[in-house]
Amino acid sequence: MTWIKCSEKMPTLIEYRNTFSNYWESDYVLIAIEGYTEAEKAYLHKSKDKNQSHPIKWLKGDDYWILDQVTHWMPLPELPGDR
Repeated sequence: MTWIKCSEKMPTLIEYRNTFSNYWESDYVLIAIEGYTEAEKAYLHKSKDKNQSHPIKWLKGDDYWILDQVTHWMPLPELPGDR
């Protein structure tokens, strides 16, 4: 697998709807964050609520990174078949 520049392509987003909100999320991927020495596992989240300070961001638990902080991403590798 190779790293993909965020400026060239972003992960595919899947739309979710419930009673309270609409939002879109990608599958988990590895992300390269400017200034970090290790990759992080996160997913891309886009909120329909435009009043949020960052309606599109990368999420991992309680942590998040705004779009400009993440430079590259790649899909997670497949699990080994002999586990």
